[in-house]
Order: sequence, then C-alpha cells, then structure tokens
Amino acid sequence: MNPDRVIAVRTGKTIYRDGENCIKTFDGDYSVPDVFSEALKQSLAAEAGLNAPAIKGVESVNGRLAIVSEFIRGETMEAAMREHSAKKDEYLRRMAALQCGIHKKEGLFFETFKRKAAEKIKISEADEDVKQKLLRAAEALPEGNSSLHGDLTAANVVFGDDGRDYVLDWAHAENGEPAADAAISYLSFLLKYGEETADKYLACFCSLSGESEAAVRKYIPLAAAVKAARSNEDERKALLKIAADTI
Repeated sequence: MNPDRVIAVRTGKTIYRDGENCIKTFDGDYSVPDVFSEALKQSLAAEAGLNAPAIKGVESVNGRLAIVSEFIRGETMEAAMREHSAKKDEYLRRMAALQCGIHKKEGLFFETFKRKAAEKIKISEADEDVKQKLLRAAEALPEGNSSLHGDLTAANVVFGDDGRDYVLDWAHAENGEPAADAAISYLSFLLKYGEETADKYLACFCSLSGESEAAVRKYIPLAAAVKAARSNEDERKALLKIAADTI
C-alpha cells in the first residue's frame, strides 16, 4: 500500500488516495472498537443499497489503524458549492434527496439518537440547568427506527463522475427520527454558510420528506448538544449557546 495523495485532514484523521482505494488513518485518540464500528456502519449502509463507498478492510498503515474503502471519483458538494454558487439550490435539493433515501431504510444501525443524546448531554459543558432541561427532553424522545447518517454535511457528499451522488463518513450513523438527522444537517449549514442557506436546506428536506419545519426545529437543542461533543472549541461554544437558547 502506497498512499500517494492526501485528500483531507480532519481532527484525528488523515485521508489518502492510493490508486482506486481511499485510506482513512486514525490517531491514537480512536480506539480499535471506534474504527471497526465506523467500518461496520459504512458496510451496513452499502449492503442496504445506499450510495456509500464499499469497505475493503481495516488495516494498519504506518503504525495507525486505517479503513480502506473504494475511492469515489468526483467532487464534494462543499467544493461544488464554492465553485458553482449559482447551482447551490440544486445541490441542496440533491443532498436532501440523499438524506431522505437514508431515512427510508429501517433499523440498519446499532446505536440510537436518543441514547447518544443523553450520553453526550451528561458530559457536555452546558450549564447545569440547561443540561437538566436537555436530559428531560432527550428522555421524552421517541426511539424511532429510521436509519440516520448522523453527520450529513456538504463535505460528506460526493457528486460522482459516474452521475451518482455518494455519502461518506458513516461514523455517527444511528437509528432514530428523521427530524433529528435533519436538525444536525441544519446546524452544519448554519455554522458554515449562515442562516439563509440553512433555512433553504431545511425547506428542501421538509418538501421532500413531508416532515414539518416545526418537527425538525424541535430537535435543534438536542442536535446542538450532540454535535457540540465532537466539534472544535469555537463551534462547541456556538452550539452550546444554540442549545441553551432553544431548549
């Protein structure tokens, strides 16, 4: 294996291309179960017929655990939005369609948004009063059995050269209510692109899914708390403020 090009660098992860393979290496903050869990979730998505890159294995690369998957030729939605801004609305609709397609699959994964929300809230840096309100809201959630990506963003969508749209990075996939997944995507757009783009995405999702905007917005405090747990310091502060202001 000879990784020939760095594709992306994220917190604790470096992603390379090696011919027709994509190699995602993990630093020591990720446990063996973490890495195998991500590989399993992506495999489950691909086997269910979702457009997820096929997993080829989990290996050790230069002393680091790595997931080896199919390399998808194409352009990320993030890059497309930057280079072809006039097509932004089209891209938002395409991502919303992908998200709705994921939600049509039932019970693919082995974690739930409800349980994860409670776990992340308990260890969050939110004020105690806010934390207790969030925990009560999480306890009242329905379990839900739709399959959720858990972190669907413009960076995790690839418009393939083969004409298909693909979804990457299934580490946070879980089961739950579709509105929870849409709320996480809404927050990702809000932080990176602002309220106008986030609202447009929400409108696209609701139009395609039949969910009401009110149903999605109800999940925003909990989605913000979950997303804060895996964000950098600046985003974490912003997300915890959103959680406190909307609970």
